[in-house]
Amino acid sequence: VLIGPEAGSLWQIAPTPQLANLDPLVPGEVTLDIEAVPGFPFTIEATPDLVAPSWSNVITTNTTGESYRLTDPVPPSAPIRYYRVFH
Repeated sequence: VLIGPEAGSLWQIAPTPQLANLDPLVPGEVTLDIEAVPGFPFTIEATPDLVAPSWSNVITTNTTGESYRLTDPVPPSAPIRYYRVFH
């Protein structure tokens, strides 16, 4: 808990969500396991290229537990995808 600049205000700081596991074992999809703090929304984005990245939103969500599992279908047009997760 962090006390804010206004009298009586409180801020809660959540740790950054973390990619805990990435499983590409099923052809045509990738399963991502995210560790996050319940009650804090986070976004997962993907891009096919890190040299000139064009990030697209995969999902913005909130978890009720300490982990979140997402199965992302891999489009045939983008067989390589890089992921990032953030608040």
